[in-house]
Amino acid sequence: MYCFNLLPPQGFDFILDLETVLGIVGYDYSKLDQKCKEYISDRLASEKCKAINCWNKAAYNDLIRVIDCSRFKKKINIIPFAGNLLN
Repeated sequence: MYCFNLLPPQGFDFILDLETVLGIVGYDYSKLDQKCKEYISDRLASEKCKAINCWNKAAYNDLIRVIDCSRFKKKINIIPFAGNLLN
């Protein structure tokens, strides 16, 4: 399952397309408490999560700043949402 800024129901293999960590919690920073951060980390570290595609370096930095990514850092990719400007 290809998921944009959300985690699927448990039991599904998935790839996360990540604009920002806040997208996972409905853009509500108040929901991003320690328990939620641990839940997100556990889901992303699971075998069901096949990859995390960050839109850009800022999304990547946001993810590693907010969530402990030590168990799944190898799954994180930076795939620019837009291409490079040609000269």
